[in-house]
Amino acid sequence: MPSIYTSLCKLLDIKVPIIQAPISGAANPGLVAAISNAGGLGIFAMHNRTPEGIRELIEEAHRLTSRPFCANFILRPNDSTEERLQACLDAGVNVVQFFWEEPYKFVNQVHESGALVMLLCPAQKQPALRLTAASTLSSHKVGRRVATSRDRWQPWPSCQGS
Repeated sequence: MPSIYTSLCKLLDIKVPIIQAPISGAANPGLVAAISNAGGLGIFAMHNRTPEGIRELIEEAHRLTSRPFCANFILRPNDSTEERLQACLDAGVNVVQFFWEEPYKFVNQVHESGALVMLLCPAQKQPALRLTAASTLSSHKVGRRVATSRDRWQPWPSCQGS
């Protein structure tokens, strides 16, 4: 049987290249831990969560799994991302995924904590991995598309080809 273990698996310390969608409030500790325990990467959506709530989610996930999991942030103005991100890092999240705007100002903070950065890119262009350790693609044809301040067909600079 052929192996599907890839360089992404090695980088993220997962067994199969399956990354759960953040799916807002449905991504609870049980689901995230189940995905991670099955060998993929479970992801929490951090939108509309308080720093205290974030710490509780991550602590519960750590009780359910010793495998890596991820926190997803939609970067928007006035969204207290700094406090919520620090709560994730303090609680020991392994990977942080960003979406919507460029995450430049958060990359060093994440790396200094020992976590990896992933950038969720629109699927119109192949990503160039300039600032992130890993990148995932999102299709505008699948699921709900979040409107951004950028032109729908213009990906962020770090998602453009080299």
